[in-house]
Amino acid sequence: MPAPRTAGGFTRAMALLQQALDIDPDYAAAWTLLGVVYTNQAGVGRISIAEGYRLAREAANKALALDPDFAPAHANLGWIAMNNDGDLAAAARHFTRALALAPDDNDVLRTAAVLAQSLGRLD
Repeated sequence: MPAPRTAGGFTRAMALLQQALDIDPDYAAAWTLLGVVYTNQAGVGRISIAEGYRLAREAANKALALDPDFAPAHANLGWIAMNNDGDLAAAARHFTRALALAPDDNDVLRTAAVLAQSLGRLD
């Protein structure tokens, strides 16, 4: 069950991700999830949108520097491009790459579907 989008839930998620990164600073999945937490915090007003998306982008880029083929990091950058930057072309590039790398990943599919829906591509 995902942690609630509360101050306590975010604090716990951040602590656990930092713990994982203390053990292995090259853990791309932890960097990616850290970015997701920042995006979610911005989305519910826990941190500013500018700060949340800046930190999320940095975390996703760190994940891709460690593993250029890590699909969830590409999907997170697609989410950022779509929801923060308003750059649907960049979002489509990120989601296309993520889907090519992990066509069965539910998180990748879910975020890519949001872009497809917003473009009216329901097929």
